[in-house]
Amino acid sequence: MLDREIVGADELGAPVSNDLKAGQVSLHADMLAHGSRPNHSDRRRRGLTLRYCPPEVAFTDERRAEGVEAFLCRGEDRGGKWRHHPHPEGDDVSVKARPENLGGN
Repeated sequence: MLDREIVGADELGAPVSNDLKAGQVSLHADMLAHGSRPNHSDRRRRGLTLRYCPPEVAFTDERRAEGVEAFLCRGEDRGGKWRHHPHPEGDDVSVKARPENLGGN
């Protein structure tokens, strides 16, 4: 991904600068054309991508699937297209998310 560029990016319109300070975060759709200048600080820059999709979704380019793990939020992955990351012990949201367990008025 770091070595890719968008063909015809100049046709998408003028770029918009969103300069962030240390500790700030930018949230945007993954299909938004975006980039950044080099990080010259002594602190690491991190990125996190989250996608929510049904388990029937599959990669069209298997090279992009390398190293990707998924959390199965609900249901089953009948097609077996995903490598699943195990859920943490004691993290049964089906029990915790019931209205009677949430408290409140």
